[in-house]
Amino acid sequence: MTSNAECRRASARCKLSYPVRLHIPGEGQWVPATTSDVSSDGFYCTSASPFRPHAELDCEIVIPTDGVSSTPPLSTAHPTRVAQSQLVLRCRVQVVRLVTKGLDPGYGMACRIEHYNVDEQNLSRVAQDSHDRHALETA
Repeated sequence: MTSNAECRRASARCKLSYPVRLHIPGEGQWVPATTSDVSSDGFYCTSASPFRPHAELDCEIVIPTDGVSSTPPLSTAHPTRVAQSQLVLRCRVQVVRLVTKGLDPGYGMACRIEHYNVDEQNLSRVAQDSHDRHALETA
């Protein structure tokens, strides 16, 4: 039987654990978080700090491009410092739901992606790395 939540979802969800950084535009520090599932419309993440429902946030999601399933957390001091085998997806998201985790530390947050772009500079490094690896494999 299909639940109401499953009926409301417009796209499939994938169980993916990616490091994320969240930030209220024009305010404070970036807050690290980790996704537990991702879809084309948004993601669910866990963070030590809560954001209120309906808050609009800047977001950076680090996506590995080398087949590795986990990556180290992003630095809060350097928003774009990532390994060359990763892409950074920069998004504007809206917090849809905030979940307290009872006795467990942290907060769960469902976020809808409003719009995004890919860090083009990092993308070109990934493409060059891929080309260089292919050249080494075929040599």
